[in-house]
Amino acid sequence: MKKTASLILSLTLFSAISFNTSQVSAAAVQTASQSLPISSSSSAKESESALKVNPDIVTQKETDAAMDIIKEIATTYGNRYSESDANIKCREFIRKKLQASGYKVIEEEFTNKSSRWSVDSDGVTTGVNIIASSENPDLSKKNVIFVSHYDSFFGAPGANDNGTGVASNIILSEFLKDMELSYNPVFLFVDAEELGLLGSQEYVNLHKDELTENTELVVNTDMTGKGDQFLICTVRKQSLENKYSLMAMNIGKELGLNMGTVNIFGSDYAHFEAAGMPSFGIANDSGALSGKDPNYHTPTDIYENVDTEAVQDTLRFLFNIALNI
Repeated sequence: MKKTASLILSLTLFSAISFNTSQVSAAAVQTASQSLPISSSSSAKESESALKVNPDIVTQKETDAAMDIIKEIATTYGNRYSESDANIKCREFIRKKLQASGYKVIEEEFTNKSSRWSVDSDGVTTGVNIIASSENPDLSKKNVIFVSHYDSFFGAPGANDNGTGVASNIILSEFLKDMELSYNPVFLFVDAEELGLLGSQEYVNLHKDELTENTELVVNTDMTGKGDQFLICTVRKQSLENKYSLMAMNIGKELGLNMGTVNIFGSDYAHFEAAGMPSFGIANDSGALSGKDPNYHTPTDIYENVDTEAVQDTLRFLFNIALNI
């Protein structure tokens, strides 16, 4: 694989406008009390009082398992930029974990002719998205898609960005397996997020009609292992006011989490939201947005710098969201 100096320069520049862009001021991160009213809707899912929130839903075994996955991803595979050997091995690891839980797993290869962010000098990026779903979904129900990207920034082991998101969704998939839900859970692990959200863009382009018809909600998890605050992320401000964004904010509050919001075209939820699907991202206030994680997009984004408590809180948050949809 031919790497060029322009790749390193381009990716360095891209880090300034990728997830949690440094151009977004601290004022863009708003606390829940400043930005979101409690919904007055009569819908049970929108009502804070109707939520069923269990703060003790996550076991220590599940937290330890998530940390083990982060360690495997960031330490054994490390720098997982698209098309690398480490990226391929990480993809195999994810696939085997999902298959071991009994999910049907499909891998979809895509190519993107974006010379600006290409890994290769030929101007073409090749990536692979991983999709896990039930072998026998209930076709009368819509899908809820839980998304995380598994590639890492060039030169970074990507423990927080985004080993934490991958681990959280793998553990969530195990938790939800064979559970009776009001929806069909789908787990999507996308490639080439660090090259411009390419994996999610290609997935939405390929499945847009099906997604528009059959998707109830998209929840994206990216960088949740460092920081003092959980953020609900959307592109448009009005998207923070839909019933699921409000539900997530209220669940976070009931769990005692420090909640905030941000509007930014910053991670894989953005393409789903742009295509008209109810979508939001979950992140910590780390990365360039706040500067609270000095390891963001650097070689020091390693397992040892991930906060175990933040990972456990992410699982508590995701589990409770999944059970209240």
